[in-house]
Amino acid sequence: MGDTKTSPASKGDLKRVEKAIEQMSSNMMGCCGADYIDDANVITGPYTAIQVVGTADAVLDYSKMAACGGDKAYGGFDVDFTIPKGSIIYGKFNCLALVSGAIIAYKCC
Repeated sequence: MGDTKTSPASKGDLKRVEKAIEQMSSNMMGCCGADYIDDANVITGPYTAIQVVGTADAVLDYSKMAACGGDKAYGGFDVDFTIPKGSIIYGKFNCLALVSGAIIAYKCC
């Protein structure tokens, strides 16, 4: 049977992978905080996930979000878009703005 010891270089790689997994888990679990948004103001992130809460779908205001500058998350859209109530979407959102509905926006760590 071969040697199962870990070399110092691979130990460093393992630590980086463990840290990345920990940060990703923290982002997904909301450990870095969140903002409740239910108005049309532009809210600056960055955010890693959006959860639609309440009894209605949430409609995101594309024009206000694209105007924040540097957002590539909105590149495939050129109109306001609807997220169904109860849904969660993941991505990198530098800013958010609603037309209607209510969301919880989870902050990036």
